Amino acid sequence: MTQSPRSIYLDLDPLRRTKPRNSHPPVLRLMPPVHVVPAPPAPVRVPVVATLVAPETSVHDRELLVALDMPGAFGESAAALHHRKEQALGALFAALSVVEARALHKRLTLPRADDVVGARFGRLVADRRDRLLAFLESAQRREAIAKARRPATMRSTGSEP
Repeated sequence: MTQSPRSIYLDLDPLRRTKPRNSHPPVLRLMPPVHVVPAPPAPVRVPVVATLVAPETSVHDRELLVALDMPGAFGESAAALHHRKEQALGALFAALSVVEARALHKRLTLPRADDVVGARFGRLVADRRDRLLAFLESAQRREAIAKARRPATMRSTGSEP
């Protein structure tokens, strides 16, 4: 059985397919160009944390800010105003416990960028700032002196004056 060379060629060509007799060439429909607009990116959800105070704030921050921001009286000199501020801050520092004084001393010595009290305290003149920091640092000494000055009966019972 011999085959014609043409039939062998058609059988070996894998890309060529036989068409039905009634087939028509495919009709190409030209569509107008479609402009694809990329979808906007999905909004990124960022958790919103509403903090009004820094994490290391104390309960005395409001009083400290009032003392640091106190306005001068009419006709008062700048030296008198700053002396009054220093006295007010010293009175507030004297009311602190030893633990609070240590924490505030650390906070004012190494202020963070988001610490309002530390930033405003840093605006004070270096001499006043150093005096107030030394006063804060001596809180343990002042407490020991106050305990030693109490009468012996109060020291033994441990009651406050």
